[in-house]
Amino acid sequence: MVFFAHEQNPLNPGDSSCSPASYLDFGSKVQKFVCIRNIENEKIRSSDTVILGGGGLLNGTFHPLIDSIFQKNPRIIFWSIGTNLHFWAQPPRNSILGTFNSYILSAKAKGINWKRNNIYTKYESEVLTKASLSGVRDYQDEFTIIPCPTCLHPIFDDFTFHPNKNTEIKGIFEHSSFFPLKENKKQKKFDYIGRDMVSVVTDIASCSSIVTSSYHCAYWGMLLGKQVSIRSFSTKHLYLKPLLQVAKSQGLSFLHWSRKRNLEFRNEIEQFL
Repeated sequence: MVFFAHEQNPLNPGDSSCSPASYLDFGSKVQKFVCIRNIENEKIRSSDTVILGGGGLLNGTFHPLIDSIFQKNPRIIFWSIGTNLHFWAQPPRNSILGTFNSYILSAKAKGINWKRNNIYTKYESEVLTKASLSGVRDYQDEFTIIPCPTCLHPIFDDFTFHPNKNTEIKGIFEHSSFFPLKENKKQKKFDYIGRDMVSVVTDIASCSSIVTSSYHCAYWGMLLGKQVSIRSFSTKHLYLKPLLQVAKSQGLSFLHWSRKRNLEFRNEIEQFL
């Protein structure tokens, strides 16, 4: 059996849409789709394959769950997972601390980025190395880079992939309420949490540029060729934009390159299915 496990938060369109099983054919072998938070309850055998991802699963919340999968000794494949170390605990939305954080997060992010010699912790590097195959969404040179498989969604075929010159809308997309982004007369705030991916991507496509604290909104904006400004609260944001240069160095649009990498990775894992 092939298990597909990722974070399935129905309120977060990025989390709920980032499994490769939503876009690709994995053959006739019996498949089961599970929320990674419930993976410990599954009867996984050593003859099974578990495909984990996408999403920011390299976060302490998910480490015990990843360990529980390794203990069952199946073939494990990480598909477009990534670093997700939050810079500090979640502050109340309207607190003084929350307002203060909104001003200094970017500086904090740059500081952490500069201080970390390795993107991944020792534990994270070990589990990525132990897996049968690991594809990560972060820009780095230790493991295979596989962008989020949401790039395969057909919604991206509905839009022209360059900055929209017919609109002056500058959109704001918050990841969630714990990291508020201020709006002004020149910007329009769009909802993200509680909506579906198609609606969010359609809103992003209507903007000339976006400001966001959401990983997936930033990624989708980049796929659409928009100007994207990221307000970071986690390491997951730090290694996204450099992927643009990787695609450019290969003479490909970011959308084409991201889709190509996912299709190539699908071929690579055939031996483990």
